[in-house]
Amino acid sequence: MARRVEMLDTELQADNYRDDALVMLKRIRPKWNSETITFKRMALGFVNTVLHVRDQKDESDAGIIQRIFGEAYTTSALQNTKFPELEKKCVLMLAELGLGPTVQCVFKNGYFSSFLEGKNFEFNGSEHLEDYVIDAIATEIVKWHSPSTAAAAKEIGFDHTKPYTLVVLRSLLETWPNEASYKTESSRKTFREEIPSQSVMLEEVQRIEDMLAEFDTPLVFCHNDLNMSNMIYFGDSGRMIFLDFENAGFNYPAFDIISHIVSSHTGTCVDPTPRMPTDDYILKWIQKYLEKRKARGDIRDFKQKDVRTIFIQAKKTAPVTQFCLALCIIHIATLSIKDDNAHIDFLGIAAARLKYYFNNRDEAWSLQI
Repeated sequence: MARRVEMLDTELQADNYRDDALVMLKRIRPKWNSETITFKRMALGFVNTVLHVRDQKDESDAGIIQRIFGEAYTTSALQNTKFPELEKKCVLMLAELGLGPTVQCVFKNGYFSSFLEGKNFEFNGSEHLEDYVIDAIATEIVKWHSPSTAAAAKEIGFDHTKPYTLVVLRSLLETWPNEASYKTESSRKTFREEIPSQSVMLEEVQRIEDMLAEFDTPLVFCHNDLNMSNMIYFGDSGRMIFLDFENAGFNYPAFDIISHIVSSHTGTCVDPTPRMPTDDYILKWIQKYLEKRKARGDIRDFKQKDVRTIFIQAKKTAPVTQFCLALCIIHIATLSIKDDNAHIDFLGIAAARLKYYFNNRDEAWSLQI
């Protein structure tokens, strides 16, 4: 039987949330003392406000996570993909399937969920992940990619007819900013001189769509943002849990795999240039992925041709992940970025990622199975 989660018709303001949040906390943590409750902002919250909330006097309770959907929900692609209502349904679905944190309470523009006390991995830069980490991540990815997760996602309203990559790209371009959208002269200069026009980007998205149409692989339910900061590892069980579900949706398996591999080699999204792993490392990863799918019973068996197929799809998709990230960053740069992130040259980073895409696209897309 599904656990009952309280649904509240309350909206929290990202910059003035404390009083209303304390009222909600009285319902889900009635023993906490409002005088000793603290709200600690988590790092790199560009799109949403994510806080670790706890009662400093209650040492037996590690606290909970408070997530407030941000300004980007009304200025980017997310407004065209049924968010934030669909994300709230997704969070509840994943919790019920055992693929995400327990949801404590859902409010109008966010939710409270359990705080997971595990290990956060630092970005490894150019280093390969250790085998036990790869094993834990692959084990979790195949649960997301399973037929049962796909069925649950379809039931709550996720579009399974087209890859999420294309949905996001087209939505981002429908709400394309202009030079006046940026608050500083340096940003406006970068947008004017280094960011291609909307029409050029639309042509490029059509090229991406044509390339992806050649993939003879079923769509699966993907996380779509598997960087290391979105994972928690539990040493006792050897399990990796994924966090941050705002980009979840149906996509090709290769997208989840290669976007994770590239991000784990590169670092955070604010690093200007992606670093690609060796082909041997990608092949090792895909071999592990298919072994895990076979062990679950999602596939009967696989051959080296199957490994090669996903490998080629991953190589072709790798530049596309950087194109997607660049478009997202172009939108993020229009927002009022505060705190430790205010100094980041977002448009410069987006321009560098686009340069990588255009420099590497043709060679990657020429690969054949």
